[in-house]
Amino acid sequence: MRARPREVNIFNMSLLDILCGALGAFCFMMLVALPYYIVGTPDRARSQQRTEELLKDLDKLRERMSDPAQAEELRRLIDEMTAQIKQLEGQVNQYAYEKEQLTKEKEELRKQNDELTATEQKQRKLVAQRKPTAVLVSATDLDQQIDLYLEDDLVDDSTGKPVNPPFDPAKQWHNSNWPNDITQITEPDRGYCAWVASQTVAGSNYRIFVKEANEPASRRTTGFSIFVFGDFPQARLALVGIIVLGPGRPWDLVGTISVDNNWKISFREATQAERDAEWRKRNLTPPPPPAEPQAKPTPAATPTATPIDRAANEAERQRGLEIRKKREEEQRRREQQQSRPSAAPSAAPTATP
Repeated sequence: MRARPREVNIFNMSLLDILCGALGAFCFMMLVALPYYIVGTPDRARSQQRTEELLKDLDKLRERMSDPAQAEELRRLIDEMTAQIKQLEGQVNQYAYEKEQLTKEKEELRKQNDELTATEQKQRKLVAQRKPTAVLVSATDLDQQIDLYLEDDLVDDSTGKPVNPPFDPAKQWHNSNWPNDITQITEPDRGYCAWVASQTVAGSNYRIFVKEANEPASRRTTGFSIFVFGDFPQARLALVGIIVLGPGRPWDLVGTISVDNNWKISFREATQAERDAEWRKRNLTPPPPPAEPQAKPTPAATPTATPIDRAANEAERQRGLEIRKKREEEQRRREQQQSRPSAAPSAAPTATP
């Protein structure tokens, strides 16, 4: 008869049960003994070592005692005290672990609080900056196109570089690289241009440049009125300057808008020395004399009115009509008052003798 092949299995189910049971017992013992391990400062380790030395001295004293009953009682007390000490050590280790966890949570909460505080300050700053500043330039010559530019000293927080380039007299039109800014609202045959900065940044400065945007052959001596709308201490709209440009000097510096730390704006008009310095800096040539407005050819010629002048004239005309109407009503009321006493005697009957 042929023998059956036998397979030798080293690890069967019984051995695996034994190993798993031993591993489970070991894990259980580690969990029970874990609180009794010293976790903390070296002072607690030295205290535990001193406690163990005292327990050993008590054991030696118990061995030297002659009375077995007293020795047994002392042994029992030593065992109870040892168990109590281990329990207290376990509690101390648990409290130390909880303290460490609370310290970590406190540090995490502190970091979150700092982040929220920084975010809140940033949001408040952004809300405070939501105050637009508008610059309006009006020309006396309606055919004159205007190039308006606000040269700021702001930089991008992410790159640390300026967003808007410096004013370039060679460019015909200037635009803003800041988002939400409204620039170059220029209307041909109307003679005005506007620039709206969407934010008013604390501690910033804006230099106003005005240039004739027409071709050099079409440039004429023209006067420009500059208005600024913003959070001024006294008013919202202010006439900040009047300049005259011409073919020889087609652009010029008007002045500087400054914003303080409370987001209040102010304007300082540029001096002639500052304007000449800007001309030499950007054109590398001696500055020409300031342009003068051209004289009118005939007394009968009427100056061209700007939209602001037309609005002012219309308001003045309406006010004159109202004053005239009030005077006519007062005159009519006086005439009525004077006619009433004169009519009263004639209406009275005459007595007969």
